[in-house]
Amino acid sequence: MPRAQRNALAEIIIAALHDRGARATLAVLTRVLDADGPVVIAATAAAPLRKHRIVVATRVGQAPPEGTGPSPVSTTGERSHVEVALAPAFARVRGVAAARTRAACDAAEAYWRSAGRRSDDALADALHRAVALFAAGLYFEVHEELEPVWRRSGGTARVALQGLIQIAVALHHAERGNVAGARRLLAAGRAKVEPHAPVWEGVAIDTLLADLRRWERACLDEGRVATAPRLVLA
Repeated sequence: MPRAQRNALAEIIIAALHDRGARATLAVLTRVLDADGPVVIAATAAAPLRKHRIVVATRVGQAPPEGTGPSPVSTTGERSHVEVALAPAFARVRGVAAARTRAACDAAEAYWRSAGRRSDDALADALHRAVALFAAGLYFEVHEELEPVWRRSGGTARVALQGLIQIAVALHHAERGNVAGARRLLAAGRAKVEPHAPVWEGVAIDTLLADLRRWERACLDEGRVATAPRLVLA
C-alpha cells in the first residue's frame, strides 16, 4: 500500500482504539470497501473518511439505508447521510485496505473487550492497544501507537519502547519483502528488550523473544511460512 494510503488508514485504525465512538467509522469503512459501488452512510462516519481522502462524496442528503432512520436531515438541519465512493487511490488498493480494515475491527473489538483491565497510566494503555494491534498483524499501526509514548518517555521505558517499535517495524519490513531491513531492525529491537525479560510493564518479553527466534529461523533463514510472533500480556 502506498505511503499516503497506508498513513491515512492507520489514523482511522488508531482512532478506533482510542475512542469507542470512532469504531463506527471503522465499521462503516468495511462496508464501503466491500461494496461494488457507492454506499449511503451517516455523515458523521463519512467526515473522517473524507478528511483522510479515503472516500469522496458522490451525492449528499441521501435517504438513510432501510431501517437506520426516518429522514436524511438531522434535527439541526444538517444532512445526516451522504452517498460516498472510494477515492481513486484507495480503489486501486481495495483488497489490501479491506484486509487491514477487517483486521483492525478485530483489534478494536479485542481491545475494548479488555478495556476494563486498563489503568489510568498512558504507557499501560498504549501497551494494551499495541498488544491488540500486534495480534491482528497490524505492525505499522503498532509503531504509530507506541511512537508518541516513546517520544515522551525517558530512561529504561524509552529503551524498551524503542525495542518494541523496532521489532514491529521489522515485521512490517518482512511483510513487504525487505529481508535485510527486517534482520537489522529485529536485531536492534531484540537487544533493547532482552534486558527486560521475562516481563516488562505486564508484557511477556520472554514469550516475544522465543517467538521471534522461531519466526526468524523459519521465515528469514529458511524461507518458510511460520506462525507470527506474539506480543501478549503476562
